[in-house]
Amino acid sequence: MYWRELLMPYHGVDRNFNITSLVTVSVNYPLPVIKNVVQQILTPRRIIQLRYNPLRSEEIYEVFVSGMLEPITDKEYKKFVKWYSKTPLGKERVAFNKFADIKREAEARQREKAEANKKK
Repeated sequence: MYWRELLMPYHGVDRNFNITSLVTVSVNYPLPVIKNVVQQILTPRRIIQLRYNPLRSEEIYEVFVSGMLEPITDKEYKKFVKWYSKTPLGKERVAFNKFADIKREAEARQREKAEANKKK
């Protein structure tokens, strides 16, 4: 979704551009890093060339594979989760997840009862 938002404002980018593969490659990268990659590739000169030389996913892969960028480590992610759980939004999300889990369990029990009644 984020890739599409970054690439589609440029009129020269094909609307059928394969974004799925880009998402797979950039799974552990933070959004600002992805935005910087797009800005590195789509320079004013390259934007002008899009009409004649369409953007290829290989151009974007090269930046990720070059080794200049480092994905988020598990340690950093755990720090973020710890911080996020202390925010009001994080607390609301925890409460919602507990509610959703209880609701799913109740629905599963109802389905099991319905299946048991059908077998009888």
